[in-house]
Amino acid sequence: MSPASCRVGCRGCSRSPFANVLTKLLRALVGVSWGNLLYFVACLLPRDRNLWLFSAWNGRRYLDNPKYIFRHVLEHTTEIKAVWICKDRRLCAELRREGLPVAYCYGFRGVVCQLRAGLVVYTHSASWEFASTLLGHRVKRVQTWHGIPIKKIGYDDSRGGDARRRAALQRLVFRYDDDRHDLVIAASEEERKRYKSAFNVRDEDIRITGSPRNDALVRSARQRSAGSRAHKKVIYMPTYRGGVGSEFTLFAESGFEFAAVDRACETIGIDLYIKLHPVQVFSERDREALRKANRLPAIDNSGDIYERIGEFDILITDFSGIYFDFLITGRPIVMAPIAFERYLAQDRGLYYAYEDLCPEEPCHTWEDVLRRLHALAGPFKASERYLTLQKRFHRYLDDASASRATAELLRVAGIPRAAGVMCESGSRAESAALAPRRTGSSTAGSEQR
Repeated sequence: MSPASCRVGCRGCSRSPFANVLTKLLRALVGVSWGNLLYFVACLLPRDRNLWLFSAWNGRRYLDNPKYIFRHVLEHTTEIKAVWICKDRRLCAELRREGLPVAYCYGFRGVVCQLRAGLVVYTHSASWEFASTLLGHRVKRVQTWHGIPIKKIGYDDSRGGDARRRAALQRLVFRYDDDRHDLVIAASEEERKRYKSAFNVRDEDIRITGSPRNDALVRSARQRSAGSRAHKKVIYMPTYRGGVGSEFTLFAESGFEFAAVDRACETIGIDLYIKLHPVQVFSERDREALRKANRLPAIDNSGDIYERIGEFDILITDFSGIYFDFLITGRPIVMAPIAFERYLAQDRGLYYAYEDLCPEEPCHTWEDVLRRLHALAGPFKASERYLTLQKRFHRYLDDASASRATAELLRVAGIPRAAGVMCESGSRAESAALAPRRTGSSTAGSEQR
């Protein structure tokens, strides 16, 4: 048998390490060349400004600001063809069963949609949520991000060196990796300042609409206020620490005693719900301890927490952007930067001095947290400092952010603003004038088919 025909990798005819590296490099170059070629072809294709694509979290979640703009567009516009793009076939099937217009990113319909779309909406980047080679240069790109940032993001994150230089070099090779944004939506002037540098955009490209996902928070908070508040519900939502898909190890590292905390919650008269970041999981040790607890229910990552976050009376968090969103409710927030120094040493820097964000003195141990929860067992009135922070990070406290965001998308897409859709300076009365278009699943399903 000749070396050229050998397929079993025997020692006598195996390739040298240099040959293996060269082969991988050539394959990568071929892949990049085909990707760039497809991107240039996509640049030449005509775009349908009425076809809008939405996606979130690498195409694997139906969450966050894109979800709420998508739903608003489906219900309140007649001229826009909205499609949710998935990279997960199970999610695609689930949304299709709900009657939503959805397409698999790499399926025939998904490819055609991406080659024809006039506008895309995402939580992180167009290249992460979609097949960037299919988008071309002329598609309008809308960055909604996934929360007001405490930690440095985008070009402000200098952990790997000069982010702008890296991005420029990457674009020289990967022409299809276009990270520009034609529109960025923000909740306040404060957030606008952060996004300007983080995303390298102009002031006029950032529009203050409020965060559409907070529409659900406001509505659920309103329902909770109207109901009984005899039994307090507390939720702990820590930030992302570690890698994607990694175990959350803070409980073990910080001496969190599940049994002792469970007993303390029983004494105070609260249930302490625990919700991890969407890309992290509980360790087996923590799962076992939670199964034995009576007052420590865990919330899994399969659902959308924003549809129920307003049910909770108190939030506990550390560096998570949920802090900013929960400010809208006017309810107590316990800031608990457990293992603060270790976090700063291992992760991104912060935009703010931490103490400047805290409505009250932060809690650095779990014992401090429990004492604070005990003190909050009675009635709560937001302090002047709390209200100042609320005003600093939110221009709007209503549930019309998706409507304002939709108006901005129409403007960027070059479509005359539909009657009743609010712009950045619009009023709630305009929003109320909207007439729902699709309320049943059968109508949406027939469009999808």
